[in-house]
Amino acid sequence: MTMTAERTVRELALENTAATRVFEKLGIDYCCGGNKSLEDACRASNLSVDEVIDSLVMRTKDGGETWHRVTVPSKTELFHLDYNGNSHAWIVGDEGVILATVDGGDTWILQNSKTRLALFNVDFRDDDEGYAVGEKGIILRTENGGLNWQRVTTNNLVNFMRVDFADDKNGWIVGYRGVVLRSSDKGRTWIKQESHTLGNLYGLYITKKYGWAVGAKGTLLGYR
Repeated sequence: MTMTAERTVRELALENTAATRVFEKLGIDYCCGGNKSLEDACRASNLSVDEVIDSLVMRTKDGGETWHRVTVPSKTELFHLDYNGNSHAWIVGDEGVILATVDGGDTWILQNSKTRLALFNVDFRDDDEGYAVGEKGIILRTENGGLNWQRVTTNNLVNFMRVDFADDKNGWIVGYRGVVLRSSDKGRTWIKQESHTLGNLYGLYITKKYGWAVGAKGTLLGYR
């Protein structure tokens, strides 16, 4: 969802848990005063709307003791970030937004995802090979660090919430309605696996020996 000054503070807090931490840091009431627009809340606290929106991307260099704002070339809601090493990282978000950095997060550029669908998760194996998944079954892959993103088509149109690779070739995706997909060719093709659940799956952790998926109503799936 796009971050705009017209939306209420409560809406932003409910849709983005990271926003609550920013609001608390800046002294913005998103509970009792949550019915105010972000613009009105900022005016009441003598804050700049643009700075507050930009503050929804934060960075720490001391293990979380202190955080500072990082300006990025997007005002849309951002969902997930993945780092490879100390310098390369990617962020995905609403409206197909993909941001990338090669200097440890000091500066970010907007990459062309060729989609307006929301992207919920991103996973990079190294500085070149990466994958992003999201709304309505979208799967994207790149072999050059995101300079070019290619869409991978499947027959599943549910929201994909998580993608994770155990090694350079073998990866999994989980999403709504218990969907689990597996690839053994670096994400070029995907095969649906039986999960024995119709519940939405939100989280995924994969290694070469075992894997876990978690989801709605206490769902916990595993394989060894």
